[in-house]
Amino acid sequence: VKFLESNLDKITDNYTIALIANIFANTSNSKVDEVISRLSNDTTEIDNNSSCITAISVDYYGTRGKHQNVQATALTSIALSKLGKDVKANQRLINYLSSTKDIYGTWGTTQSTVLALKAINDFNNKEKVKEQKITVNLNGEEQSVEIKEEMLDIYEFEVNNVQDENSIKIGMKSGNISYEVIKDYYQEYSDIVPSSDYMVSQVLNSSLNV
Repeated sequence: VKFLESNLDKITDNYTIALIANIFANTSNSKVDEVISRLSNDTTEIDNNSSCITAISVDYYGTRGKHQNVQATALTSIALSKLGKDVKANQRLINYLSSTKDIYGTWGTTQSTVLALKAINDFNNKEKVKEQKITVNLNGEEQSVEIKEEMLDIYEFEVNNVQDENSIKIGMKSGNISYEVIKDYYQEYSDIVPSSDYMVSQVLNSSLNV
């Protein structure tokens, strides 16, 4: 920790600074506010509701670019949740993380996904969403889940009454959560009618070579 303190001014990459913010937060270091301030002053605004922390470094696993931005943003959010600081700014970071999740529920790499989920979970824990029921109502069809003491990182609701125009309502007693609405389309393979502009030329080991 002393080494980090003495070399703090030499570090310019936000991913590294966000790592240090968590180390200082865990050790109640007096320089933690200085580090958090550096990250806050270098926040990139995405839109009216979300912001991210950009990073130029490549980590040990080779992560770079947008995935490294996810990691730096998640680490910054985790530090803010530990310290209980800047809840509104933290919410913007969480909104960014929620918006960058892919259709498979991940953030592109294992490390990015782990850090993003931890950031969301830590933030939600601070928001006191435990011991209550959360309801999701889509076009009059309601589903619910009871949130107990040991809450999960992600809860998923599946609905089928999707129309051209839809109304969704999410209800809860207290706290704040992040959510995402995903539209998915599935068709049985046997129902697919091939077009006439291609043909099956060969069959190899039960696989189609088109």
